[in-house]
Amino acid sequence: SVGGSSGESILLIDAGPLSITDEESIAQLLIYHISRLVRKGDWLQVVFSSTTFPEKIGLKSWQSGSFKRGDWSLYKQINRMRGEIPIHLTFSDYALEYPGNYKPAPVRPSAHFRYSTENRYFVFKGASVGVEDKYQNIFRVADRLTSSGIFKGATFSNGDAFIAELAKGTGKTGHASKWRWCCTDHHLTLVMKQLNSLLDLRIADQAHHVEPSQLQLILP
Repeated sequence: SVGGSSGESILLIDAGPLSITDEESIAQLLIYHISRLVRKGDWLQVVFSSTTFPEKIGLKSWQSGSFKRGDWSLYKQINRMRGEIPIHLTFSDYALEYPGNYKPAPVRPSAHFRYSTENRYFVFKGASVGVEDKYQNIFRVADRLTSSGIFKGATFSNGDAFIAELAKGTGKTGHASKWRWCCTDHHLTLVMKQLNSLLDLRIADQAHHVEPSQLQLILP
């Protein structure tokens, strides 16, 4: 049993990393088992979390690659079949991380961006910050991203605005955690817009805010 009054707790169903080839079959399987285990009114909210972001990206310097956002495709399929499930499943993903890959690696980071679109994850990889132009390598990576045809524009999110500035090739370069912040900020904005459209949530656009420093993100 779980502590707390009925209907006041949140249930997280964490599926972790998934390899998805047939969204409909997996959605049917999930709905079947969730319907057996979860009754309407048992929980304040039921969240289903998964990811199809790859564990190993496998790109060399100055290469790029893309991967299907199967986690989002699966949620859309579940939503299409929502009449077969007694509760509403809230969407969750791992953003631009693979589960378990949160520990910092004991090597110099490479200048790279992880960027999501409606249906795919993209990775644009530059060189290590220990070679060539060091941290200024990110300028070239940002230019490749903004000229790739998938970039949403500087006004899409605070993270996109930062990427657009880097693409100019001048000013401060930032660092690995800031590069991950701007891509995550973009991803969260994209997901909110997708949920807004899919579920007709009518969530107002957030006002522009100042991007926090790294210490502000970890200190209470």
